[in-house]
Amino acid sequence: MSKVENMTGLCFHLENLHEVSMCNIDLSSVETTANMFACCSSLVKADLSNSDLSGVRKIAAMFSTCERLKYLNISGLNLDSVTEAYYFAADCSSLEDLTIGCMGSRDSMGYSEGYQLFKGCNKLNGIKVNRFTDGNYTAFEDIPLIRNI
Repeated sequence: MSKVENMTGLCFHLENLHEVSMCNIDLSSVETTANMFACCSSLVKADLSNSDLSGVRKIAAMFSTCERLKYLNISGLNLDSVTEAYYFAADCSSLEDLTIGCMGSRDSMGYSEGYQLFKGCNKLNGIKVNRFTDGNYTAFEDIPLIRNI
């Protein structure tokens, strides 16, 4: 997939998709993953761990409205590089386990309250982060950040 730049809506509204495993894949040329898995109502687990997502800039609504999604690992994603993240995992009401690769402060990624990355993720008690770039552990929508060990 080394030449693919846009994965917008790749699996949008796939109602029978239960699990996604895209581990250790080079996705460094991908810039946009907006709505990539949005509205996948049966999706329970998405594991993108250790995939190279270093080129991704737009993750708007990437997993939004995946009501059954419980586990999400995007440890290859550096949120400092992201320019559009609104509604990233909004309305994922079953989400309990989220791991993100690298994150700085909300200011460093141009975050605003209107982004509502995790709106409606009522079961999410913390976001595991592998690496902080600026040591700022500021919560997103009252969800604490936890250093992943």
